Amino acid sequence: MATVLGFISEVGVAGLALGGGLGYLTRRFGWTVDNLEEVGIVTADGQIRTANRAENADLFWGVRGAGANLGVVTRFTFRLHAVGPTLFGGFIA
Repeated sequence: MATVLGFISEVGVAGLALGGGLGYLTRRFGWTVDNLEEVGIVTADGQIRTANRAENADLFWGVRGAGANLGVVTRFTFRLHAVGPTLFGGFIA
């Protein structure tokens, strides 16, 4: 099982997930942000909230690439996909 990860090693999971996320599995499963199911976020008013498609949906769509300071995301839940049984990886030169 795997989720879409990114090519750029200079950003963390937050930058990857909330900024898009383009990786080896993108053509098959979409960008990293497309596989984001839920976030835990501390909003500017100090509230700890869960945001997903059903709960706090506006906040969930807002943190996905908006670039606005809506809060600090403290937890990510990603959709996993079955890959394999053989998986090839590494650098080919």
